[in-house]
Amino acid sequence: MKIKLNGKEYTVKFGYAPVYKNKIIPRLVGMEKKGEGLEVIDNMLGFLPEFLLVGLQKFHADEFGFDFDDKEAKEKQLAKMYDLLDDYLDPENEEGKDIMSLYNDLSAEMEKNSFLSKMLAKEVQTAKKKPIKK
Repeated sequence: MKIKLNGKEYTVKFGYAPVYKNKIIPRLVGMEKKGEGLEVIDNMLGFLPEFLLVGLQKFHADEFGFDFDDKEAKEKQLAKMYDLLDDYLDPENEEGKDIMSLYNDLSAEMEKNSFLSKMLAKEVQTAKKKPIKK
């Protein structure tokens, strides 16, 4: 997936180590289950910068990389994400999207083009074959 942030194009790809070390899967699942209205927006605001940061590790570690075990280094890179997202989500930015569209794009990228894509596709097929219990 390509995303344009502040006039620069970036490639988002979710790699094994960043996804695992930053515990993205449990947080992603938690995002799907949490709340309504403003609570959902607040949760999204907290999760989206890290979700994007993890997706940028594969191809843009030179600019956004950090030691996954160093919280201070991670916070420094998250500050960059906050600034990028602030500009990207600005209503006047013609290239930007809204928060839910970006979240949906990142989620779809993880499902379709990450190291998890084959496993997730099998899970979906298995779920479709199971009869619904009443």
